[in-house]
Amino acid sequence: VTFDFHMNSRYHNGYDYQPSDRYLVYNIGNNNDAYGEVTWFKQQLDQVISIINNELQIPIVLRLFHEMNGNWFWWGTQAYGGATAYINFYRFAVNYIKDRTNYVLFAWSPNYPWTTAYYPGNSYVDVVGIDMYDIGTGSGPSMSTMIDQLTAVSDFAWNNGKVPIFAETGNRVNSPDSWPWWWYNIFDQIQNSNRAWKIAWMLTWINANWGNVPYVAHSGSSADAKRGLQDFQNMANTLFQPEAANRNMYDYSWRSTSMKIELAVDNAVSQNIELYPNPISAFDYLNIKSAESLKKVEIFDIQGRSVLLKNYNGLVSDDRIQMNRLQSGIYWVRISTENLQEVKRLVVQ
Repeated sequence: VTFDFHMNSRYHNGYDYQPSDRYLVYNIGNNNDAYGEVTWFKQQLDQVISIINNELQIPIVLRLFHEMNGNWFWWGTQAYGGATAYINFYRFAVNYIKDRTNYVLFAWSPNYPWTTAYYPGNSYVDVVGIDMYDIGTGSGPSMSTMIDQLTAVSDFAWNNGKVPIFAETGNRVNSPDSWPWWWYNIFDQIQNSNRAWKIAWMLTWINANWGNVPYVAHSGSSADAKRGLQDFQNMANTLFQPEAANRNMYDYSWRSTSMKIELAVDNAVSQNIELYPNPISAFDYLNIKSAESLKKVEIFDIQGRSVLLKNYNGLVSDDRIQMNRLQSGIYWVRISTENLQEVKRLVVQ
């Protein structure tokens, strides 16, 4: 589940850049509250955190302050301080949220073209992506450029232990009637690529008030437009809401009240339990060192399903566990000792 939004500026009712926003990112990133901007920013984040902790209560991916390499948002290139100011600002937000909730993975996504100039660092990001619109229409990147860009994202994610995504896309030029198989064509290109197919998901931003909205077939669309949507839905690697519901993907009844998910950690080391290597290869052994004797180690996938379980007799405090060729992705390792239970994030590459 992703949480994507645009935060309005402190100085006007909108998220577009205005001259009054010039020092907002810089001051927040430097914790300078001389004009009440830090206090305001914390209040905005508190509203989001409240929704996550009180209404959702499930692990989510939160995408903060995207398309920072463009000039249209108040946190973009027109803000004072450039990349350094943005990185400080982003880190401030992540640290504030991490101190107040255990449900969040953090996503970071620049706009096309792909760049890492504004990357906040591995300790502050779990998911990396790119925003790219109007592919193949003549008003945006070509299909081959899309593949090159997604490949760059996938390679960066692999090298840094992150999950790659196509963070935002859409067609603002055509209607479903004028290009019925646009979604099918996009997805087909990605699936048949060398490495761009590694993206975990593709977010379609179609509920805006600009362009041909929405770019999806509806009751008034042509027969070809409806057929194009059906063909897209019937592709082997697409998953629509009814299928997701049938798979109980949002059933989190597996969680116990004592299970605390530690998110966005960089090395999975605590005072009591050490877990390494992390990230880890699917063919490697996971090393566990505990200050107390182990009782049980259980690994869950991102949907909460148990994929590996090992029980102990209470006489062992160190162990090596073979990963059993787990698929690439993010997992949770729950480690139980006589007096302690900890859960740590594990990235399998």
